[in-house]
Amino acid sequence: YVGDMSANANIASLLRVSNRVGSFANELQTDAEPYGWTLLLDEPVAAEKEESIKEEMQKCSCVLLAEIENLGSVTWKYETEAGKETFTVTTANASKLAGQDIKTCAVSASELQKLLNILDF
Repeated sequence: YVGDMSANANIASLLRVSNRVGSFANELQTDAEPYGWTLLLDEPVAAEKEESIKEEMQKCSCVLLAEIENLGSVTWKYETEAGKETFTVTTANASKLAGQDIKTCAVSASELQKLLNILDF
């Protein structure tokens, strides 16, 4: 399993993922570690918005990875005019952005706030 899916959905809601990138469906990869969460965007992404949407995906992914203890990656699947796209953020990617192990970024409210500041949330 990957965390508690209702709690995971609550985190996504608090992050306003739907407002940031659009509505989505979920898929979980729990056969073997690292466990993953795939968010399947319902609507295509316009070419002129793709970079800003990816920035939002990256920010949200970092917080999800920090908050969900056994989550190892967050993948986003969406369509563009060019076809199907996949964007994945791993714990290693998120740790690099955070400047520390992403899994230590939610040990306290102050640590989580530091992460949110780094991400310019």
